[in-house]
Amino acid sequence: MFDVIKKSVLDQFAQGISIADMLWSLGVAFLMGLFILPGRLLSELSALEDYLTGKRPMSDRPDVDSPLHKHFEWLQSIAAQTGAVLVRTLEEFLNALMAFQNLEPTEDNSVLLVSHSGGVVVTSTDLSEDYKLTLPKVDKEIQKELLGLGLPPGANVSNPMDISLGVMAAKTKEGDSISVIGDIFRYVGARAAYGYYVFYLMADNVIESGGGKQLIHNIYDFAAQWGGRGGEHAGQFVLAANCHTHPEYIEKLNEGVRKNGVTVFPNINEMLQSIGWLAAYGKWKAEHEEELP
Repeated sequence: MFDVIKKSVLDQFAQGISIADMLWSLGVAFLMGLFILPGRLLSELSALEDYLTGKRPMSDRPDVDSPLHKHFEWLQSIAAQTGAVLVRTLEEFLNALMAFQNLEPTEDNSVLLVSHSGGVVVTSTDLSEDYKLTLPKVDKEIQKELLGLGLPPGANVSNPMDISLGVMAAKTKEGDSISVIGDIFRYVGARAAYGYYVFYLMADNVIESGGGKQLIHNIYDFAAQWGGRGGEHAGQFVLAANCHTHPEYIEKLNEGVRKNGVTVFPNINEMLQSIGWLAAYGKWKAEHEEELP
């Protein structure tokens, strides 16, 4: 029943519900052990409903410090024992809801991360350690085969993968449905098992490049087909995307893939943190399988 109630509550929030239903769900969530502790939550309920129903863009979500911060470590220990997700801010609260709506909790905390930003690749290593995730290297034989897909000899296809914008754009022409990113995920996904497959897109640079919008559309089409509902890796594929110069454009695309069951986060930190919650709960669930209905 624990899992059934949790899924029901999270689905309600993701679909957008009334304030009255929201209060009821918060009460049920707390009683069943899903600790939700964003500070000043009551004063933020109206804004929260706007975010969940799409009236306000997710990128405008406020960051509210929890007044229970000094008790956080104590609450963390309780959460770890009960399989609960413990959050400190309204932003984390919303991210937890998004993560549990479409992604599958699994005890496998391994992540295959692909991006076109070298800086993100470096940052992701530290963040993964912080959130108790692993980035296992891609097998050397698979790496050699990946380079045969048309990637340059110097391309980093280990994990995390750094696929340059030039490489991404090289196989993309106006009206072309080919995506080198899709090729990489399909190839590795068919030959190696990871808990989650993630791609981080910094759309600002891509939009300004030749055929940039077509390239972005190809990536989103792949995300919906491979990682959306009914896809080969539904419940495992995660997208992080942001665009400071054209926020309305990227938000519209995000909204489209969310309807297909793809989870999208605005940055690498929130994405890996949320996957960390899923993996932690997945591990707890596996350890307590006999106790669950």
